[in-house]
Amino acid sequence: MLKTRNPEPILLVACLEAKQPFVADSINLTREAYAGYISQAKAAGKTGADGTAQS
Repeated sequence: MLKTRNPEPILLVACLEAKQPFVADSINLTREAYAGYISQAKAAGKTGADGTAQS
């Protein structure tokens, strides 16, 4: 959808502020890279499909 990672942080913040669901998906994403999404989502009060913040 985004074609490059440059607009990714802008879209993530917009989704969190609008309380819009989002999926962070990337091939072979490391735990360290994924942790950035998790920490921002937890700070915004987002939870996973099962009601818990996912890591």
